[in-house]
Amino acid sequence: MIFDKETAVVVLDAGEPAGPDSVEEFLRQSVLSQSAFPLPLHKRPFRSIIQEAALKEAVASFRRDLADIALDSPLWRVLGAQANGMAAHLGCEGYVAMVHGEPSLAATVDLMLKEGMKRCIVVPMNPHGTPQGARGGVRNFLEIWSRESGGASSTAVVVDDWS
Repeated sequence: MIFDKETAVVVLDAGEPAGPDSVEEFLRQSVLSQSAFPLPLHKRPFRSIIQEAALKEAVASFRRDLADIALDSPLWRVLGAQANGMAAHLGCEGYVAMVHGEPSLAATVDLMLKEGMKRCIVVPMNPHGTPQGARGGVRNFLEIWSRESGGASSTAVVVDDWS
């Protein structure tokens, strides 16, 4: 099946922090949200204490790991290769969008529109993920695409089960 140069394949992922200094904010947004960090009813009054303990433990380790890979993100390379591979096979253009981190959903939509994209195929890397992750990211991406493209939500197709 061949599309055209006005169709985009968008590989969507939860993302990663932009660098060691953004690790704490990234973890707060992605891992410690109520939907991604559910607690039993009897522990919910202590949510903030539990979350802060988990955050403190994870931040230092994550910062060291992220500093080791520096700016050459393996995630960006893998997602970019997947997007470009699918796009080459379909005869269209490939893009990457991240719910948390860069390139953001809004930045990707902006780039797509600047490059003349009129339609998109959204491929979440974890289609059955948490509401804060892939499913929430798809919903947010579609809202941004529809708003910025002048209500063209019908020009977006989501591949929600590719396993």
